[in-house]
Amino acid sequence: MNQNLQLRKPDAPIGHGKDSGFFGNQWQERPGQGAVLMCDSYVMNAPTFPLHPHRYISAVAILFEDTVGQMYSADSVGTNHRFGAGDVHWTLAGNGVEHTQIPEDDANIHAVQIFIELPQVLREAPAMTFHLQAKDVPIYKTAVCRIRVLVGTAFGLTSPLKIPQDILILEGWTESDFEIPVPQGWKLWLYDRSDERAGYSSQPIVRGQFLAVASPTSVMF
Repeated sequence: MNQNLQLRKPDAPIGHGKDSGFFGNQWQERPGQGAVLMCDSYVMNAPTFPLHPHRYISAVAILFEDTVGQMYSADSVGTNHRFGAGDVHWTLAGNGVEHTQIPEDDANIHAVQIFIELPQVLREAPAMTFHLQAKDVPIYKTAVCRIRVLVGTAFGLTSPLKIPQDILILEGWTESDFEIPVPQGWKLWLYDRSDERAGYSSQPIVRGQFLAVASPTSVMF
């Protein structure tokens, strides 16, 4: 069990229950703490959101490896992707984009969507999308842990997903207390999946299933 008492239970439920086609939990963060503004942890198996706008943020969909089937993503800059278990789909909204993401027939999507605040230099950039397939994710493994390096560099491994923003995103599990390698001066946001708690933390210790996002504090958000 994770003993990080800085993490908290969800700020709000999302969706309309397990039979609605979309349900989960949401955490909302105060701007200026770090890159993570909001996180939705969810299960989706029916169309939920129509085409909708984003601006000044990145909307990052990370599909957990127990996802079944595919998600279809389309946006106003003409980028269409299908992605599935273990994949990452990153929409950098910049000065504005509209997108929608829809589970295909018989899909059961288990995922998070994280809203990442952009530094000033990227807020007026044109919208861009990035995609990482699970087969290309570097994985750090020992006898007691398995950690996927989704974005950035850790454990001597570098993700091929190249984002124009300094950030580290790790996802995986560990059977014993494990210290996340947070670069000096960076802030850490943790999602403890085993205990359904999340938030910014000064304690980079995890156990069980987790998602970690680290970002520099020197960037002006």
